[in-house]
Amino acid sequence: MAVRGERILAAALAAAGRRRFRNRIAGQAARYWSEPTGSAWEANSHWRSGIGDQAWLEVGVDHWKIYETFARALNSPSPNTVMEWGAGGGANAVAFAPHAQRFIAADISQENLDECVRQVRATCTTPVETRRIDLACPEQATVGLAGSCDVFLCLYVIELTTGANAVRAILKIARTVLAPGGMALVQIKYHTSDRRTRGFAGTAYDRNLASTTTFTIEEFWNLAAECGLTPRLITLVPENRLDSRYAYYALTNLAAVQPAPPDEHLLDVKYSEFAATFNADAADAERRAARGNYISRREGEQPSTTDG
Repeated sequence: MAVRGERILAAALAAAGRRRFRNRIAGQAARYWSEPTGSAWEANSHWRSGIGDQAWLEVGVDHWKIYETFARALNSPSPNTVMEWGAGGGANAVAFAPHAQRFIAADISQENLDECVRQVRATCTTPVETRRIDLACPEQATVGLAGSCDVFLCLYVIELTTGANAVRAILKIARTVLAPGGMALVQIKYHTSDRRTRGFAGTAYDRNLASTTTFTIEEFWNLAAECGLTPRLITLVPENRLDSRYAYYALTNLAAVQPAPPDEHLLDVKYSEFAATFNADAADAERRAARGNYISRREGEQPSTTDG
């Protein structure tokens, strides 16, 4: 009943001043993620100290397995550069960085970035770069990265955003940083026909942060396509130790098909063949014409059988 009551109140507030309400929730979200507040914040950021060793390790291992399945199905090469949007406490980074030549961690919180780097350096020697995200202009975190990433990760992030516009911005960022043929592995929380599974922004962001934004399976598929990515594969995780109703998408940045440069030797050969055929045809035509003229003259010179 408490959740239902909050939904009704939030809907009433939104209807009364929709833009002001959205801006207030967005401001609360930005403050929440950029200002650590204790053990609950560490758990929501998926720090090792926040969710425990076993759960923390499972996060990265499970996501790497999903990526491997998608990569095999799509015949994707081993990643060189991996970028994670919303790196948190490094649970995914420690699973992906050992397989890459370069790992880029992006997050709103500097504390998350520091923890992510610490965990990766304790795991492997892959260089780690960090990018601080400003929610007012998230694109600034990608300066200099256009077309440079083989894999873009966005895991346990979409449901925390404050609406479709924020999600759209993330998908467009993925489209920008991915190299041609690169893959975005993006996870959402999906809702069903049961209204209770639909995400909503409560009257206070931190009271419902893990279910703020949800989509149907088809809605997110179409949204990704609208943002320039090509949905290729999907897998569902109805429930795990952290939560339920997770959907994982493999979204690719298809390479533009560039015409191959002309083969000059082949052009020369084909031109010679064409010229030979043309000359032969022209010679045949000339011979036929000459023969026709000769026959016509001979027939014109023959005496008529009706004379005399």
